[in-house]
Amino acid sequence: MLVVDEAGDLKKGTNTVGVQRQYTGSAARTENCQVAVYLTYAAAGGHTLIDRALYLPQHTWATDPARRAKAGVPDTVELATRPALATSLIEAALDADVPASGVAGDGVYGADPNLRQALHDRQIGYVLAVGCNRQVPTEARKVRVDALTAALPPRAWHKMSASPGSKGHRWFFSALIATTERPDIGGCHVLVRRTDNTHELAFHRCYSPTPVPPHLYVRVAGGGGRSRNRSRPAKA
Repeated sequence: MLVVDEAGDLKKGTNTVGVQRQYTGSAARTENCQVAVYLTYAAAGGHTLIDRALYLPQHTWATDPARRAKAGVPDTVELATRPALATSLIEAALDADVPASGVAGDGVYGADPNLRQALHDRQIGYVLAVGCNRQVPTEARKVRVDALTAALPPRAWHKMSASPGSKGHRWFFSALIATTERPDIGGCHVLVRRTDNTHELAFHRCYSPTPVPPHLYVRVAGGGGRSRNRSRPAKA
């Protein structure tokens, strides 16, 4: 699997390339920092960072020629969102024949249709977190993922392990909902994971060009995709 995520480096001053006050998960708040997108290669034997790209904020850096020139930012570096940077990193890895069958990432990347389309075009599966208010296509119309979940019967939920942890397996109740099935691209689903004691829900958009068992999506989501916009429904 290829896993995309961003991280911030806290900085003092204003001269470091890309620095401004912006949210960083490293501090879980808005700080003066750089933000970069990182690409991790994850396999059964372990994981390692294989690529990265620095994010240039639009108004304070990307579209400020004088500031770019003073800091030595090359003219070839163009404005790009974090999902666009992630797409470039993923495509570079695939072009270099990195043996990956899928991509995982959090809600920043799951919300981006261009990244998902690029993976569809290359027949690369994904498990990407999305917020509870995101809409997905169904045969009738687009529906919010939390609305899809509300209609699930109790039998749709199955207890599965997200991954082994320091205190044993991390168990969740999970449900997999098919959204579209097209012979030309494969199957698309929404994966919903429920924490049993709090009933907090986490949502993921999933795709595979060939059928895969639900527990595989659950394992990938447990290792590479986190949603920043979850919901806490009443007890089912």
